Amino acid sequence: MNIVLLAGSPSANSRSTRLLQHVGDRLASCISSSCVPQLLQVRDLPAAALLHADFADADIVAARTRVAQADAIVIATPVYQASFSGVLKTFLDLLPQNALLGKPVLPLAV
Repeated sequence: MNIVLLAGSPSANSRSTRLLQHVGDRLASCISSSCVPQLLQVRDLPAAALLHADFADADIVAARTRVAQADAIVIATPVYQASFSGVLKTFLDLLPQNALLGKPVLPLAV
């Protein structure tokens, strides 16, 4: 099972990312040994490519592919002004409209 752990915090030392990693560890221990959750940190993607919606950027292509190939997705974000992070929204806006269709998605907000 291919599970993507999508970290939406712009901060390197984020509570939401730590929670996401804990959930990933629990998933890996509770599901079959073939389940290795993969962390995708939006903050590591190139800012210019995100902001300019550069669909040809290699890092953006790789991130979008990982989401497309995922069987399930866990998304973690800090809460800013009663909403999710802007960097996460910017990435989610680059996904095709039906990118999450048919996939279990667990949102975590800290």
